[in-house]
Amino acid sequence: MGALKSFKQKSHFPKPIKTHFSLKDALGDLPPIQSGENGDALGYLKNADNVFLEFVRNSKELSEHSSPKNNEKLIKIMQTLKDGQNKDDLPESLRPKSGYINTYAKMWWEKPAPTITRNFSTPSSSRCIHPRDSRALSIREGARLQSFPDNYKFYGSDSAKRLQIGNAVPPLLSIALAQAVFDFLKG
Repeated sequence: MGALKSFKQKSHFPKPIKTHFSLKDALGDLPPIQSGENGDALGYLKNADNVFLEFVRNSKELSEHSSPKNNEKLIKIMQTLKDGQNKDDLPESLRPKSGYINTYAKMWWEKPAPTITRNFSTPSSSRCIHPRDSRALSIREGARLQSFPDNYKFYGSDSAKRLQIGNAVPPLLSIALAQAVFDFLKG
């Protein structure tokens, strides 16, 4: 970390946070859905059982939990992959001819999620294949992984919603950053 020489106060890193949440911790209460399905009417599977779910679960109704319809080949690719695998782990008959290592890649259920970008519903662009269901992430799942509460409404087309989520500074990061600045200025 750099600082101006004229800045006399010592800079330091905050105490590390030891807790991390897995994908399962963040999304495990959402109902399973498949390619092309909408899970809004299904509701939550279980009560909030960790502090992250207590933060995001501020709505009685589930919304934006639907999956885009995919073609049969992509569904077969998603069904074939195991947790953490990518296109290079596919049989030759299913392997896409191009793409980076994180494309056509399944997320890990027991590990923290990778960075969420605007392409979190596009398996050919990012590691976004749900580890339990054979599909890409729903808008609600992407929003949750960015720490948006479940009652937060996104507007526009699905593409516009994904752009809003992928380009956002996660709310919990904003809170932590604001608190650190406040504490620093307060002395």
